Amino acid sequence: MATPKADDRYTVEQEEHTSDKVTFRTGAVYKFTEEYSMFAQFSQGFKAPGLSQLYREDQTSIYRGYITLANPDLNPEKSNSFELGFRADNKIGNFELVGFYSSFDDFIEQPVEVIDGISVFQYDNYAEATIKGIEARASVWLDDLLGAPKGLAFQAAFAYAKGETEQDGIETPINSIAPRKLVMGLTYDSSDDIWGIGANVTLSSGKDEDTIGSTGYFAPGGYALFDVSGYANLTDSLTLRAGLFNLTDKEYWLWEDVCGYAADTSYINRFTQPWRNASVSLQ
Repeated sequence: MATPKADDRYTVEQEEHTSDKVTFRTGAVYKFTEEYSMFAQFSQGFKAPGLSQLYREDQTSIYRGYITLANPDLNPEKSNSFELGFRADNKIGNFELVGFYSSFDDFIEQPVEVIDGISVFQYDNYAEATIKGIEARASVWLDDLLGAPKGLAFQAAFAYAKGETEQDGIETPINSIAPRKLVMGLTYDSSDDIWGIGANVTLSSGKDEDTIGSTGYFAPGGYALFDVSGYANLTDSLTLRAGLFNLTDKEYWLWEDVCGYAADTSYINRFTQPWRNASVSLQ
């Protein structure tokens, strides 16, 4: 329960908001053998609107090209989710593939309306929404599979999702869903676990305009990143890590950083990720 009081940050004063729900979750696993299995899961979700979504409003940022409006009438979001997957784990590696489907009532999303070049952000409820997709990950021990040097492995992960909302019979893509992404690479760990190195490539598709739901928004293109990193266990309790990232000096944006900004936003380059960069840490 929230009892809001207006201040400089939360300017919309409203009555108390109260919401609650009992949720249910169950699942099952079927093992074909000790190495191969299938699993399924059903779960219910419940998400009450947050304080900022209900009461925060900021119209002073209009000179920067956007404003944020409150919505004290937001309803809590409810969902039913289904998962079905396959899992393998043996001496040459492991693999997992999962498909999921979620349906929502009163889905909370932040649609953005561009008015005279100004992006207007405000959370709202959609009567219905669905999100579906697949996720996969794999690890292959190349030493056992191909006789490569002991400790050499291949790693990969893939994610894809698609979502749509429905309001008054009109279907609209869910803007906030990230594009497809594949990460894969080689890792090597020394036999004594003293040190290790890795090289990864990240491939992300661009954000297609037909998945944004409206014209006039910035749609970043796809990108490919190349990273190398390594570690050294200096003692049993001290580890040195270092990495060199975005080796090709690629200019790119993460969709979650620019979702909702107009295509002609003059300062869109402020949201680019670091170009070639390095890090060193001691843990």
